[in-house]
Amino acid sequence: MIINGIEYFVALYTMDSDGYPEYEAHFEDFYELNKFICENVDNPKYINNQMCYSFVENIDGEPDAFSWVIKFVWTVFLDDEIKHEIDEFIEYEKENKEHWAKVDEFSKEIHYFEDGADYQKKQHHLKDIAYVCPRCIREVDDCRCATYPYYLVQVDKLMVPIIRELNSKGYKTTGCCAGHPEEDEFKTTGLYIAFAEEYDFDEPFPEGGKYSKAKHIISYAPSDEDYKNLVEFQMDILDQLQDWAEMLFEVDYDLNLYED
Repeated sequence: MIINGIEYFVALYTMDSDGYPEYEAHFEDFYELNKFICENVDNPKYINNQMCYSFVENIDGEPDAFSWVIKFVWTVFLDDEIKHEIDEFIEYEKENKEHWAKVDEFSKEIHYFEDGADYQKKQHHLKDIAYVCPRCIREVDDCRCATYPYYLVQVDKLMVPIIRELNSKGYKTTGCCAGHPEEDEFKTTGLYIAFAEEYDFDEPFPEGGKYSKAKHIISYAPSDEDYKNLVEFQMDILDQLQDWAEMLFEVDYDLNLYED
């Protein structure tokens, strides 16, 4: 489906009643999506599932240009509704491009405002980010999957080997942060890994981590504001997390979680 000269797919995601992904499929346009919905509207497999769709840009484009709109769906789209959805997406793309126009290409930093009382300006270095296949957690040129990934997920580069190890053993992750020491501002963000569910880890977390059972997140916060010490703290925790992930045994998991 070509929109403004760019090829997009319609990606369908279904989630179970607890919000965990169960199925993923890609369609050339809304008419293919409609066909799938008509064929499966009475399928008991999907009765208790949430279904949503996204516009996904072909990954032959620039990864950092990816964007999508997610909406819940379980009814067939009429022609005028398809036009409305595409018009909305074009408007979204326009606003999105205006937002990313704030990217400083010279310093390779993305600037944004974090919600909060002080609305403090934050920044994130593009060189610290990797775009990887959601199945094998490898960059597209090194993807080991049998099927071509139609979208990529953003992971901090320093976290990629840890996240790949965990997911390959069945510990599905939903987010992470490697910590970002700032030399000029003498501060950093904490390190964390978020999991999709509660797992029975056979190895204890590296010392110093705080685990939230409610959110399934292990986090590490530095206690020193000196930049050199922040970097040492970051590297030490990343090394410990890598060793910990490598020691874990595999768990049973659904190999078809991301079907094509």
